[in-house]
Amino acid sequence: MLIGEHDALVVEGDSGALLSAPDGGILHVNGDLNADLESGGFHEIVIRGNVSSGATIRADGFLHIYIGGDMRGRIETTDSSKIWIDGDFTGSLATGNPSTNLYVAGDFSGAVAPHHDASLFFLCIDGYASHDLISSIASIGYTVFNASVGVSDVAAGLYPNGSGRRQTTSGNSYSRWCVLSQRDGAEP
Repeated sequence: MLIGEHDALVVEGDSGALLSAPDGGILHVNGDLNADLESGGFHEIVIRGNVSSGATIRADGFLHIYIGGDMRGRIETTDSSKIWIDGDFTGSLATGNPSTNLYVAGDFSGAVAPHHDASLFFLCIDGYASHDLISSIASIGYTVFNASVGVSDVAAGLYPNGSGRRQTTSGNSYSRWCVLSQRDGAEP
């Protein structure tokens, strides 16, 4: 389904077909997203359910996404985005430029990489994320990477420790994250 600039589309229920808004607009799916979604320009995307593992959200332009369930698929952004996920994040994210803001209410075990160049990435996780996963995201070399992790497998505190915390193999990176509490792993 294709919508035009400044249009809005509401899908009542699950979406199993490609949705496309190349010139921006408002897309609401009052169910699960089970197929790809493509958008450009300035846009708002609301998925009230889950994003399935076979679905990809591709977005050029400035974007706000809300996902009311779990994110199992892929999000690819090229420009600035603000993404809110009310469930667990087990999918993947290609971050945009100049900035990406990601909030995850549940546990985080997904993959993150820049779409093109690593720029600014801000991450807030209310649930569990392993220290190794957060460290691997920091090692990508984002210009700025800040995160708040509700629960991890390391002691509560500010990370990384040590004098080399602002250095990566590609130069300076201002990466810092805080862990609020410790647990050995994600709850079943």
